[in-house]
Amino acid sequence: MSRYRVVIHVDDVSGSTSFTLFNKEAEQLIGIPLQKILTEIKENDDVTQIPPAIKNLVWKVCTFQIKVTKYNITHACEEYTVTCVLESSPLPNTEGDIDSAATMNKKQRTS
Repeated sequence: MSRYRVVIHVDDVSGSTSFTLFNKEAEQLIGIPLQKILTEIKENDDVTQIPPAIKNLVWKVCTFQIKVTKYNITHACEEYTVTCVLESSPLPNTEGDIDSAATMNKKQRTS
């Protein structure tokens, strides 16, 4: 029986690290049972192509609950196992609002 083991690289404003997702959490994130992906790969006869379900993970915004073990702490190992995945909506782009506020503050100081 095949099982999922998906290692993903995650980034946010505080930094980046790697998370490992196993069966249930990986299937929840990918949205397709592993057996279906393996069947598609077999039917296409091209193991070099990344299946669309896997490609769809790029830029996906999620919240992860992770397991931090004693090993992670004592060995400074920054690879964590995911125990729960929640898909999130992308944050609105407020960069323009911040720039506008900074410009207004600058104008107020120079007036």
